[in-house]
Amino acid sequence: MNRHFGRTIEHVRQILVLGPAQRHAAGPSPSRRPDDARSRSSQASTLGVVAAVVAPIAFAALLIPARDPLTQSLSLLMVLPILVVAVAGGARLATIAAISGALAFDVFHTEPYYRFAIDQAADLVEMTMLLIVGILTGVIASSAQRALAGASARRRELDAVTEFLDHLDADRPDDMVDGARASIEKTLLARSSTWRAGYRGTAAPTLQRSGTFSASSAMTAHQLHERALPAQIEIPVGRPPREHGRIIVNCSDAEVSIEERRTAAAMAAALGRLLGSPDH
Repeated sequence: MNRHFGRTIEHVRQILVLGPAQRHAAGPSPSRRPDDARSRSSQASTLGVVAAVVAPIAFAALLIPARDPLTQSLSLLMVLPILVVAVAGGARLATIAAISGALAFDVFHTEPYYRFAIDQAADLVEMTMLLIVGILTGVIASSAQRALAGASARRRELDAVTEFLDHLDADRPDDMVDGARASIEKTLLARSSTWRAGYRGTAAPTLQRSGTFSASSAMTAHQLHERALPAQIEIPVGRPPREHGRIIVNCSDAEVSIEERRTAAAMAAALGRLLGSPDH
């Protein structure tokens, strides 16, 4: 049942944010341009707002046949679409949905019907409470969703670190590098990566130990502060003058936290120390 509920929420999320969260690596990706990313972000924002406005109105209209038998419960039922929007789209869209739901409740379920007017003080109080409860529910649901997403990211990050440590026991340096690449891909939700021994160039933005990027001609100042990674990044393995090469990562569109970036950079640094040890 939880699996089906999760799939339902993911479908709603696709409507609200224009596509799935993309938390897994996929096949090769074409290079992304900043203008394309901003255009997709603008489209996603517009569709999310439209869905947040329309969903409560549609739900209120569906409840019209039950207006008489469920008079005392209609305002509580109107919280449901707000909750769905909050879980799928966040607190901002939940607030928009709460306002839309309160107005829809006024139009469809308070007398005089189908007008922005309220004759009875009790209906005004009920509509106001719906608005307040809807906003609070949205904020709480959004916070809970972020907490769950954060916990899931930490579990995935811990799994990647554990696998990385296991790979360090490999006898051959090539096996260690391949294992480290796989762990870094998992940490950064990347599509693929390659190892370039001896390479010290800066054709793509370079991930630093701090989790930030060095400036490069391939990355604008705006992109330096985005949670979504550029199309391609470089991670140094070792430090100058003992840098052994770089892992070139082909990134997905997924958002990656600063902690995940620092973990990936730390893995590459640890790999560099091992490759520089006398045993290898």
